[in-house]
Amino acid sequence: MTTLPRLPLLPLVIMSVTAIGSFGVLARHRGGPPVGAMAADTGPVATLDVPGRSDATPSVAATGDVVVVVWGASLDGKADVFAAVSRDAGRTFGPPVQVNRVAGEGRLGGELPPRVALVPGTSGRDPEIVVLWNAR
Repeated sequence: MTTLPRLPLLPLVIMSVTAIGSFGVLARHRGGPPVGAMAADTGPVATLDVPGRSDATPSVAATGDVVVVVWGASLDGKADVFAAVSRDAGRTFGPPVQVNRVAGEGRLGGELPPRVALVPGTSGRDPEIVVLWNAR
């Protein structure tokens, strides 16, 4: 059995298979279990979901205690892009916020997920959040 290195703070996305579709973010911290022991981890799990929609294609960016998850949420064949922000290293997240302005414009899929990047803020401020996605 190979021992995997322990991780510093690293959010992991766990996909669940449900009728509507939602997913959770499991935050791992220094001194936590190795990567392969995910099932044994009892760390906090934050579920991210847009009610009534099929949630998929998550993308995660993190720096310091700021973690941002973006994903597509579909209904009737039309997709929108949502983001949720954590300022406590992924323990909790604010409510999902739609980032695309034209409803249903997202062209998303396994090979076309939305992407998120964090640009360092100045003078101790939160980083700027940059979200990219394909539109119809």
